[in-house]
Amino acid sequence: SDNAAGGAMEGSSQRLGILFASVGVGCFIGPLIMDYFTHMDRAESLERACVSSFLLMSVGCYGLSRVESFLWLCAFTSVRSAGSSVVWVHSTLLLQKFSSAK
Repeated sequence: SDNAAGGAMEGSSQRLGILFASVGVGCFIGPLIMDYFTHMDRAESLERACVSSFLLMSVGCYGLSRVESFLWLCAFTSVRSAGSSVVWVHSTLLLQKFSSAK
């Protein structure tokens, strides 16, 4: 009985590390991909990036609620974190663009 319980927890720290890595991959890749579609001179492109990032976060969260394998869990975690990172980066750019230097 103890062996079965221990076997179920085996590798849990590795899985947690992989999940954290999936968040990092999404946070890195999301703004890089979205940068192709945005221009600092056009505020509307930054706004569209922010709005579309909420779609990414929604798809990621919905996918996380439906997955049954660890691989899909990692994939949807990356999608969710990509959306989160995009809204963070591009909303910060919008704030910098429209705030005064004072």
